[in-house]
Amino acid sequence: MKKHLLEAALVTSVLVGSGLSSAYAVSSSELMLSDNGVSWTTVATPATGVVNYSGTLGTTWSVIIATGTTKPALTGPADMIDLNSVQVSSTGGGTLYLRFYDSGFNIPGAMETQIGGTVGGGGTLQAWSWLSPGNNVFDPGLPGDAVVLANLGPFSAGAFSATANSGYLPSGSYSLALGAKIYHAGSTVTSFNEHVGTVPDGGVTVALLGLALAGLAGVRRLF
Repeated sequence: MKKHLLEAALVTSVLVGSGLSSAYAVSSSELMLSDNGVSWTTVATPATGVVNYSGTLGTTWSVIIATGTTKPALTGPADMIDLNSVQVSSTGGGTLYLRFYDSGFNIPGAMETQIGGTVGGGGTLQAWSWLSPGNNVFDPGLPGDAVVLANLGPFSAGAFSATANSGYLPSGSYSLALGAKIYHAGSTVTSFNEHVGTVPDGGVTVALLGLALAGLAGVRRLF
């Protein structure tokens, strides 16, 4: 009995330390939109981990179809949180801000941000990703401990894509946020998809499991 408990402890410590544990801390999550940054429209994320906004905003933005996706719909580690807008149409000039955050992440690893999309004629798009090591909310302002993982753009009219590796290694529970600033000079359409995940560990987890199994062989010899 003692031998089996030691074996279980060795393997469990490797799995949890590598982020293979599926447990998450208690979280809060919201999708937020603002016309010219004056006031914010907030939509709480349901338990499914997918939140949608479809409609108008202010007098400029005639069509907005935006989706935020997070756990449990996304299980990570390569794709932990995602902000997508398939169509942002304007009838005139203006600036639209989109932000999506979730808290309660505990997957270790260096953070990578990816974005791609198409900016309408006469428009620009700039995107950010942030991490709060204190697991604080972005509602809609940045918490005092927010770390900038990526600052991408501004991208001008046409197709674009970019990737940024921050190298930041969180520990414990933390929150993540994605944001975009879309500027239109006149009537046009912009779309994009942005997400954050962790980069592959290069086989570290497998190596740790190998060490754990080697340790089990030693444990067995003791009993």
